[in-house]
Amino acid sequence: MAVGIASMDKTVLPARIVDERAVLAQVLLEQDAGFFYKSGLRADSFYIPSHRTIWKAIGKHLETPGATIDPSMVISMLNGDREAVAQLAACLDGAVRSERIAQWHAERVRDVADLRVVMHLGQKLMDIASKPDTDRETVVAMIEKALTGILSGGKSVAEDMVEKIGAVVEDAITARPRVGVIGTGVPDLNRFLSGGFHPGRLYILAGRPSDGKSMLAQQTAHQAIKSGLRVNYHSMEMSAYELDQRWLAHASGVDFSLIQKGGVSNRGDVEKLREWEKWLKDRAGLIRVVGEGGQTCTTIQAEIHRWKPHLVVVDYVQLLVPESAAGYAKATTRDREISIMTKKLKEMAMNHNCAVLALSQMNRNIEHRGGGPQLSDLRESGGLESDADVVMMLWEPEKTDGVRTDNRNIRVAKNRNGITGVVDLVLVGEKMRMVGPELREFSNPY
Repeated sequence: MAVGIASMDKTVLPARIVDERAVLAQVLLEQDAGFFYKSGLRADSFYIPSHRTIWKAIGKHLETPGATIDPSMVISMLNGDREAVAQLAACLDGAVRSERIAQWHAERVRDVADLRVVMHLGQKLMDIASKPDTDRETVVAMIEKALTGILSGGKSVAEDMVEKIGAVVEDAITARPRVGVIGTGVPDLNRFLSGGFHPGRLYILAGRPSDGKSMLAQQTAHQAIKSGLRVNYHSMEMSAYELDQRWLAHASGVDFSLIQKGGVSNRGDVEKLREWEKWLKDRAGLIRVVGEGGQTCTTIQAEIHRWKPHLVVVDYVQLLVPESAAGYAKATTRDREISIMTKKLKEMAMNHNCAVLALSQMNRNIEHRGGGPQLSDLRESGGLESDADVVMMLWEPEKTDGVRTDNRNIRVAKNRNGITGVVDLVLVGEKMRMVGPELREFSNPY
């Protein structure tokens, strides 16, 4: 069956018109709603505008509970579109009346639709790349996102839904560790989070400076690496070298102050450092650390496209550089800027099926008020509160005459898929760890 060629804006686009008609005929004449879903086609898979209109009308009709496909009903939904009605009649004349053959036609329609996407992408990339202010990360991210969409289109909608429903039921009745769920290293906190950080969700961890946000985030990243999961760690506060020092202290149990100033001489400490140096080097492919200022949601998304992480840490939201993002109005206030960025972070979590842990500052109000933090204490809080699946607030519950202690509380203030409450923690600063009170004296929980 020949490939039809159509022209639009001087660009030659491939189209398989006869195959499109065969697919529509199978649905309409055989009243085959199952094939409509199993075909995996969307309205924009069709090249002929009238064919798109017919496909949309069929889909709209099937939204009604108990509806069956009736050509006369579909015609009535075309609202007098003569061209669409004429195309529908042409489709009925070329009926194949075989689902197996019709599925072959559907695959040909889908293949050529993907080719059109690639051609449109190529033209768009040429237009973008010709602009002097275009950065490489933006172009790479666009290419990878488009190709991922094409390459992942092998399953039909029905097959994909059946698999997902089966997986949900299996997970619900089976007591086993969830694939991709990342623990925090604090069992009590994991219980609030249904085991840990789940793919597709945005987690906000807020606190005042030096309360231990980065420490807990890095501890969670370490848990992911221990499980063989990939991590992207984006810090706008610390360099990659400083993060590596903290990582080594956390993993080995050697005091951070000794690692910082150098000259570790204790034989046991040296052996620990060498042991964990090898451990971390062997897992270097699982961790991508970007420790630099000037990061934006676009640069972070480009890194996600490239490295496909299971966990993304952003330290911290208020240090992200705002940018004009497609689909959003230009920000006029700081709250609006933060809202745009948190929406983008949530989109990253969902689109790439990874957990995103974004750190945030809290207002000073908590330092002058008892009772612990509230959601309103989030700095530039609008988007942080509404877009996050979980909001955790870390604070030091008690100070005597301004003297800091190692006691910490973390309040799960919002939990879209679970319970809220408070967990007691201990900050073990010299080891770069956050543990439960029962492990206060235990030097190495690993």
